[in-house]
Amino acid sequence: MKRTRTRTHQYSWQTQKAVSVGHSLSIEVGLPKVAAIAGSASKTVSLSDTTGQVKTVSEEYTVEAKVTVPPMKSAKIEWVITDVIQEIPWTAQIDVEGWFAVWFRERVEDHHLWFYNVKELKDPLLEQTQKGVRYTARGIFTGVHGIDSRLNVRQYDIGDYGGRPTDVYTIPVPSPQFRRR
Repeated sequence: MKRTRTRTHQYSWQTQKAVSVGHSLSIEVGLPKVAAIAGSASKTVSLSDTTGQVKTVSEEYTVEAKVTVPPMKSAKIEWVITDVIQEIPWTAQIDVEGWFAVWFRERVEDHHLWFYNVKELKDPLLEQTQKGVRYTARGIFTGVHGIDSRLNVRQYDIGDYGGRPTDVYTIPVPSPQFRRR
């Protein structure tokens, strides 16, 4: 006998990036104590990205059991597997220390490549630490496993398929062994 079960796992996480680009320019024009015009310019870019993964797993269970059916009888055999599903919430704190590199297409102060301390990252999902930043990841782990397996056997007289069974019994079988497909 075989039983196939398909499960789909979906994971996702979100990152947010905020970049401040440009320079500030301030101009004042006018006559002293009469009128003045002032202005400045700067640019901020904020990006968010949600990334994920979907994984589908098929499991095929097999069982081998001997069922003896007497002469002039038929049998209906039902394989019953009791599964337990456990959902376990998890949290992980990821500490990031060190430097990261940024390559600018246009030269900035005569260089394309600049190195910044990770403490310079400003993101609402990041917590500042003494040596760098901390990101907190969260999720739910879902585990499924079979804890009980048995064959329910109902015997009938030949030709009496809609009638009452003449014998009913249970055969315990080992918990399902599975192989991934």
